[in-house]
Amino acid sequence: MHRRLDKSAAAVLAALVLSAFAAPELDAQDVADQAAAPPSAHSEATVRVTGNAAALEVRAHQSTVADVLSALAGFNIRYRAAVALNDVVDGVYTGSLERVLSRVLGGYDYAIRTDSQKVEVVVVGRSGDHAVPAPIVIPVRRRSD
Repeated sequence: MHRRLDKSAAAVLAALVLSAFAAPELDAQDVADQAAAPPSAHSEATVRVTGNAAALEVRAHQSTVADVLSALAGFNIRYRAAVALNDVVDGVYTGSLERVLSRVLGGYDYAIRTDSQKVEVVVVGRSGDHAVPAPIVIPVRRRSD
């Protein structure tokens, strides 16, 4: 079943995506500390990546989403985020690169664009953070001639 967006919902979605593109673009390997995590918690964080883009395994222990994206730098990932990617992930993620990214980015609204040379991730915000306004209904009066 396909759902159609009304014009106001489409306008809100377009505004959210455009605001994410206005956010600074980051190379995964150049990510600064986006989270206000205490140094002791950050020092315990570990991310191990093995495999290739088709069969990947990511083991994350008390790491932020930004840490995981940084660890995936070997796959030429670039991302933009309108919010801090400071949710802590802990677990083993396996599958294709796109599948692992979708699981790591669970809880965020995002889009992924891939081409032969790079993967671009645009994080718009947290899932459920953006209210979609109700459509405005304007009654039309018909003239009787």
